[in-house]
Amino acid sequence: LPAWPGVMPLVGEIVATVPDPFARRVVINRGRAQGVRAGWPVVDAAGLVGQVTRVYPLSAEVTLITDRDQGAPVQNLRNGLRIIVSGMGSDNLLMVRFLDMHADLLEGDWLYTSGIDGVYPAGIPVARVVKTEPPRSSPFASAYCAPIGGVGRYRHVAVLKPLAETPAMTEAAPVAAGGRR
Repeated sequence: LPAWPGVMPLVGEIVATVPDPFARRVVINRGRAQGVRAGWPVVDAAGLVGQVTRVYPLSAEVTLITDRDQGAPVQNLRNGLRIIVSGMGSDNLLMVRFLDMHADLLEGDWLYTSGIDGVYPAGIPVARVVKTEPPRSSPFASAYCAPIGGVGRYRHVAVLKPLAETPAMTEAAPVAAGGRR
């Protein structure tokens, strides 16, 4: 795993998938006994997987970045454009909604966490833009992205334990930017 400043990885294993057709969640074998807390990011060797949303004594529930209620502030590696990428309920697709019609976002662009929310450290690979769409019935364009992390494919993950809590982690711990409570 790459090293991100300000966090320490706690390696875990996905032991179950939450059987809910309307949510994208998994259960990992690390919980309160290992110091896991709600709101902490979860990554795999490739990139962002999701965020811890519920913690039990010996396990934790992770809401995947592809869940319809999840989102993360990201930055375009090519030009620094900051946007929010959101889940669509599918393991292989994310979306950038409400994109300014003049925004410089191109197919093939790589999106990394911006770190602006205080929840996800900056620099975690999140997605690659696969398609952009001009505005149709609204003033906003949109983009479709492929997640970089092995959402739905890999077994081992790392929970990123912050070395120092930020106000964003304690106030909005259960949900990352773009999500609902």
